[in-house]
Amino acid sequence: MNTAHSPLPRCGEKICRTIMSPSGIPGSDYSINPYTGCTHACAYCYARYMQRYSGHREPWGTFVDAKVNAPAVLVREVRRMRPGTSIFISSVTDPYQPVEARYRITRRTLEILAPLPFSVGIHTKSALVEDDLDLLRSFRDISVTFTIVTADERSARCLEPGASPIGERVRVLKLLADAGIATAVFIGPVIPYVTERSLDSLLEGIALAGVREVMLDDLHYAGRLGDRLFPAMRAIDSSLPARLRALPQDYSQQISRIVLEFCRSRHMRCRSFI
Repeated sequence: MNTAHSPLPRCGEKICRTIMSPSGIPGSDYSINPYTGCTHACAYCYARYMQRYSGHREPWGTFVDAKVNAPAVLVREVRRMRPGTSIFISSVTDPYQPVEARYRITRRTLEILAPLPFSVGIHTKSALVEDDLDLLRSFRDISVTFTIVTADERSARCLEPGASPIGERVRVLKLLADAGIATAVFIGPVIPYVTERSLDSLLEGIALAGVREVMLDDLHYAGRLGDRLFPAMRAIDSSLPARLRALPQDYSQQISRIVLEFCRSRHMRCRSFI
């Protein structure tokens, strides 16, 4: 078992009425979020708005609730799904955050989905997905995407302190690719003046790991993150918050062009949402 995230954080439990939600993510019909909240505590997390629906007063990133009846609810809901339905795991939580080692809700979810004629995409920042390699191999149509916004471990610890180290994510990407599982990397959001510092080594590293698709997006919601993002960026480099406020309008497009050109040179698929 991967133990990169030990010790496990404290976690609550909840009962859910539904588990499959209509997805606004391109290419996905439904999303499954086995947990409420996420202890990766990413400074750039776009899902912080979910706190108002969580019943928690603690800051987003400091709590997580396990939807303990999610597998039973899923058994009921999949009966209504048509063949070819595409399912995204997960959109506003990480399905392999540390508490998954305790509750195994994501694994039990995958056990239900494995024999069904659905397309499944997993999105994570956790090497814990390695523990389910045996199960992933049994799917007819499955992919695993890792978010990686920097190849620099120190910067990553400042931005996403609860997530797996970058080296662990790249190692698991190669393990999955070697097992014949489709893999991708989401460079999103591009963190101005941070992502670019290690962009070459990041792209080279994931190419060597057998990744065949790269997606990237920009930090278009930075104005809503100042209280979390700026301290993290200041911990990386004290000049970064001021530079972010004066960011050139075409900065993200410049990064996108670099990634697109690299992917063309390596015959990798690239989807830019910038």
